[in-house]
Amino acid sequence: MVCIGATASLLPDPLFDAGVDVVAGADVTDPAETRVAVADGACGTDLHDRGVRKVYAAREPPADIHI
Repeated sequence: MVCIGATASLLPDPLFDAGVDVVAGADVTDPAETRVAVADGACGTDLHDRGVRKVYAAREPPADIHI
């Protein structure tokens, strides 16, 4: 199961405990550029090249599963 979006927790452990395997969201890497982009009307995926990058955290598989 995957949880994606701006509301995805920065602390994924509660979601992992609930059965989520991957938590994905975004990280603002350049706040000034992002502010300019938003002022220009950018939103969603338009921000990914303007100071925002995609990030994720994955739950470790159980020790008895070999990948």
